[in-house]
Amino acid sequence: AVAKAREWAPEGHTSTSSTSTLAKLACFVDDGGGMSALDGTVLAHQADVVASWLHGRHGVTDWNNALKLGFDAKALSWPDW
Repeated sequence: AVAKAREWAPEGHTSTSSTSTLAKLACFVDDGGGMSALDGTVLAHQADVVASWLHGRHGVTDWNNALKLGFDAKALSWPDW
């Protein structure tokens, strides 16, 4: 999973660590039959799911969780990779 995350993200990026959410997503993809297994799937951290139950909005996350997937806090955007 770490090797796959390193294929996706730039060298040395924090999202390529073995405990990153990106590495966990790579493991899910590898175990689930590839990227096509993600069609229609929404990735959400546990805290985001609980928060969505409370405030009723899906797709909202905090900075910490977004950074684990490679969000660029300087550019305030998701990377192209």
